[in-house]
Amino acid sequence: QVYLTLMMSISCFIKCVYCQKKYGFSSNGCIIRIGTACKEMTPEQIKIRYEQNFIDNEYMLKKKSSMADLSFRELKIYYAEKGYHVLDNNSFEKNLNLRNQNGEYNLLGELLAD
Repeated sequence: QVYLTLMMSISCFIKCVYCQKKYGFSSNGCIIRIGTACKEMTPEQIKIRYEQNFIDNEYMLKKKSSMADLSFRELKIYYAEKGYHVLDNNSFEKNLNLRNQNGEYNLLGELLAD
């Protein structure tokens, strides 16, 4: 259990972005510790760490669609042409995560609908 707590603490430090306020999110302001040395982070490293902490990757899966009645006829045709078997609507929607946890269509479903 101590090991798990330690790993959780370490993973937080790996993802966090610390910056000097006067420089902001720039290479001059953001540093990374490598061994006993500190180096400036590249813009790409800053971007990756920022996205890991502040962007909700599951937003499209959680957010309710503004439309209640969606159909996926064209998408099913596409899958069938690629050799995938689409048996029933419920498993199709579940496998593609087209509904949120409440069973409502989500933004991904809205995007992929006809």
